[in-house]
Order: sequence, then C-alpha cells, then structure tokens
Amino acid sequence: GKEGETDGVGAAASFHAPRGIATDGRNRYVADLLNNKIRKLVTSTGAVSTLAGSGKLGEADGIGAAATFSWPSGITINNGNLYVTDNSNHEIRKVAIASGEVSTVAGNRLAGYAYGATFSYPRGITTEGSTLYVTALQQVFRSPMNTGQIIALAGSDTHNSAAGQGDMDGRGSMAMFKF
Repeated sequence: GKEGETDGVGAAASFHAPRGIATDGRNRYVADLLNNKIRKLVTSTGAVSTLAGSGKLGEADGIGAAATFSWPSGITINNGNLYVTDNSNHEIRKVAIASGEVSTVAGNRLAGYAYGATFSYPRGITTEGSTLYVTALQQVFRSPMNTGQIIALAGSDTHNSAAGQGDMDGRGSMAMFKF
C-alpha cells in the first residue's frame, strides 16, 4: 500500500504508479511508471524482481539496471520479448525476457506530430504477432515488428488545437481522440 521500488515477495514488494501489465502465463510483467523500471512478478510465489531499468530517468539501451526509461507505461509480450511504451522518450523499447536486454525499436526520443512519422507520448500497446499497435495522445499507430516503421492508422496529428482533439468517428486522420 505504500509507494516504493522494493523487490520482494508479496506485501514486501512495492511499486510507484504501476501502469501496464502483461503475462506469459507463468509470470506478470509490470511497467512501473514512476520507478522507471520493468518489474517481473512470479505468479506462483508472488516474488517481485526488477527485470530492467536503473530507476533513473533516461534513454539508455543496455542489460538490466544498465538500461534507463522515462515513464514506461504500456507493455505487451511477443516471442519472449516485452514491448514497452517509453512515454517521455516517445519510443517503443524491447526487453528480452531471458536476459533483460533493452533496445529501442521505434521512435526517436523527440515528440512529434507529423502524421505517421513519430510518436508523442505513447501509452497503450498490444500486438497480434507481427505488428505492434500503439496509442499516443490523439493517434493510433501500427509498427511492423523489427522494422522501426511508424504508420498512423487513425486520429489527428494536430497537437493541442481544437481542430486536433475531440470525439469523432471517421476514417484515418478524420477520426478524433483526446488522450
């Protein structure tokens, strides 16, 4: 019940604003937003450990604690890898479950609103196997696995304007979302 970043079993473990969760059937993986870590929870024992992230804000690829995140939010799993929306880095990061190795797969650390060119504060993520689907502010994107390509599917690319935010059905950029 108290915020923290302690690894442990059951109530001895702590999180600080956990956001996303994914499972491989045996374990749960949590995007621990304000700790800037990816945590592993063993379902059968309740043991929590840090898989990746030092806890410091940053954008370093690396293994385990050598990697840094900036508000990891969404998380999904595919073929032994976790895909994480690294919100304030405007990127999608891949974490190899077996090794804890973190690499950047899409985005360029710069917030962007060019339709289909960049992410701005990506949050939600899921996959159907060969493609990642990502929500970011007013848009929905797809990114084919291992290409780094970002393709806008729906929503306006006009950030922070009355014309770009809203609640409207439509096709492609004619649809509107707000966060």
